[in-house]
Amino acid sequence: MPVVAWQGLRVRRTTIVLPEARGPRSGRVLPPSHPRPGQPPGAASSYHGMEWVAVNGPGRDAPGPEGEPRPLRLLVVGESTAAGVGVTSHDQGLAGQLATLLADQHQRAVDWAVVGQTGATLRRIRHRLLPLVPQVPGDYDLVVLLAGVNDVLGGTAPQSWAADLSAVLDGLGTRLAPEGRLVVAGVPPFIHFPSLPNLLAAYLDTRGRRLDVATRAVLAGYVEQPAPPGEDRYSFASARDLMPTGGSPAPGWFAADGFHPGPVGYAEWARGLAAAGSGPLW
Repeated sequence: MPVVAWQGLRVRRTTIVLPEARGPRSGRVLPPSHPRPGQPPGAASSYHGMEWVAVNGPGRDAPGPEGEPRPLRLLVVGESTAAGVGVTSHDQGLAGQLATLLADQHQRAVDWAVVGQTGATLRRIRHRLLPLVPQVPGDYDLVVLLAGVNDVLGGTAPQSWAADLSAVLDGLGTRLAPEGRLVVAGVPPFIHFPSLPNLLAAYLDTRGRRLDVATRAVLAGYVEQPAPPGEDRYSFASARDLMPTGGSPAPGWFAADGFHPGPVGYAEWARGLAAAGSGPLW
């Protein structure tokens, strides 16, 4: 234990402190089939990427063009990974990359919003961040909760975590569309963080696993929530399935601090969460 404490102090002193992603914390992503601004409807286009449209004013929740389905609504809430630490802007972070994937998969525009804060524990999310969730007509089709790293570092007990998680799920559940989904991402496996020495990483990883167990137990109580047959509106996405498990991670997987994801890491997370949050609900 003294060695773990010493390693923790050393990591705290030497780890680079990265800022949150810059730029708007809400916007709209258009699918590749959507005409670019200024392009006549139906005109041929060689454009295959995503067109980013900043939507921060009264028109944020306006419907799409006539004949097109309304945009899907995505909300990402949580700690520094929600706030995009490790990348320069939200188009490289989890919210942007997840919105891009959903727009491509469903061929619909996606309105996204981020409510995140570096250092946020689940208790802070419960009391400080939930009131900041933007109001949108019809509520959100997909809500992603990212939390746990700061609770592991701070030594939150599983019982306290479970109580706060229940309150957060109840609060976010009131903002979920009738056929929407809420996905809780598991605690990332600390044993794969390049910035952490082995002993400290293993110690933190054990604590993270305990919070994941508590999360699964809490979510088990939400299976009776109304949903189509075979579909869970509240689900768990293990972060361990989204992290590199052997050898050196791909360039860009981790940010310069060796602690947060970089653009490649957020892309992997986005793919896993898109799979967890998609389905016949839409």
